[in-house]
Amino acid sequence: MLKRRIIIRDLVLPGHIKRARQSNDGNESGSDGEVWPSVQRLLTLFPADSFKPALPRIALKHQLYSLCLRRACIDQELQQLRDSGRLRMFKIGGETDERFALMLSEEFEAFARTRQGRLPDVVFRRYLNLVLRETTDLSVTPGPNLPFSDTEISDLVQAGFLTVRDFGCYWVACPDMGRFVSVYRKMRVRILRTVRRTKFKEMLRSELETRLPQSSPPLEYMMHDLVGDGTLRAIDTTSGVLYRLP
Repeated sequence: MLKRRIIIRDLVLPGHIKRARQSNDGNESGSDGEVWPSVQRLLTLFPADSFKPALPRIALKHQLYSLCLRRACIDQELQQLRDSGRLRMFKIGGETDERFALMLSEEFEAFARTRQGRLPDVVFRRYLNLVLRETTDLSVTPGPNLPFSDTEISDLVQAGFLTVRDFGCYWVACPDMGRFVSVYRKMRVRILRTVRRTKFKEMLRSELETRLPQSSPPLEYMMHDLVGDGTLRAIDTTSGVLYRLP
């Protein structure tokens, strides 16, 4: 029988992040700067070019939890990164789905410009200046500080730059995000179905890689997702990392 011990920190954790994390063990206030390199690492795993046309690189907030970063520090530093204009965060899924996508602000703005033709120029420029550059909020409400007419709001929703949150309130959105969400959800189903079919509802990473070759999004990206949201547990064994359903 395999000898096991639960791990989180060593789950596909890049060495430079691991060293920074270990140097701050026991120091609750010494974890500044962990989230930014972790987000960048997750973004490198995103298969942007597999989408035609390409999407901006996307990380998911809960993936950071798989890297054993303190949740309070994650929220604090993400807010700092958003306030500094380096990072944007978007709500994905329904109102009860607590999933948030992370993108580099410059990459999202560049991508938004490729979709500029979906809107009248004056509406896009106002959206760019008032929504993307003046606020980091997840949702917006038209009003004196956000002067869009009902017709313009309808155009923004139809173009994918906003989605309806509630009456008179809208999530800031990324156009064509649905293309990613669709393949992401299908890959989650494939991985979980593969693990559930095993006798003990667990599988080594090496076996998953054999059964799901050339997965998209890649397996490493998806395991950060599934471990980060608690769907799977990561366990270190003498044969490698084992993933198990709770």
